[in-house]
Amino acid sequence: MFATSRTSRSLALAVVLATVVGGGRARAGAIFDFKVERFELDRAGVAPFVDDFGTDSGQWIQYFGTSVIVDGLLHLTSPGSVLPNAFGVLPGTTLDISAVLTAQMLEAGGGSFTAQSYWEPAPLVFGDFNHMSLLGQDGTTSEVLGVALTNPTPPGQPVRYEIDQHLVGVGARIVSHFDKFRSIRRRSRARSSSRWPTTTAAGPFRRQ
Repeated sequence: MFATSRTSRSLALAVVLATVVGGGRARAGAIFDFKVERFELDRAGVAPFVDDFGTDSGQWIQYFGTSVIVDGLLHLTSPGSVLPNAFGVLPGTTLDISAVLTAQMLEAGGGSFTAQSYWEPAPLVFGDFNHMSLLGQDGTTSEVLGVALTNPTPPGQPVRYEIDQHLVGVGARIVSHFDKFRSIRRRSRARSSSRWPTTTAAGPFRRQ
């Protein structure tokens, strides 16, 4: 369904939708299936791109793991791509990733934009996170900047999710860091049908 690629044009940016399974689940080859309901990309001077996944738009590139469009949803599902040491950013940590990126590229310096993704509610296990990010590649170096919904609470503790901002550099002298925006208490099962807050990215990014 999706073309496979590990590269993008020099100095171009792509929006990445990804789900990541961490910790022992990743090492054991977890079964997972996280679902995206809708994606919107609005940029200056270009017609908006909206995908509600009613059909295969052909506008997504398989980046890691497995994805499929079924019943109006984009499934980021297992089997994922198992990455020991998390690209070298988190030594000793194994990640299991399924991710797609937009076929439409955002040229650096090409003007402002807003991207939004809507995800179907699903519980996250300790170490798991879903994220929407910008991927910039220039030759052999990559930079990922975005926001993630994550579960950082160990088993046995009251579950709280966090919304984090991350900057990850691969193959470059970029200091990777993860900044917590805020914590949110996991909703009860009775309210689990409520939609998670929209994940939004807007360029140029402003850190506050």
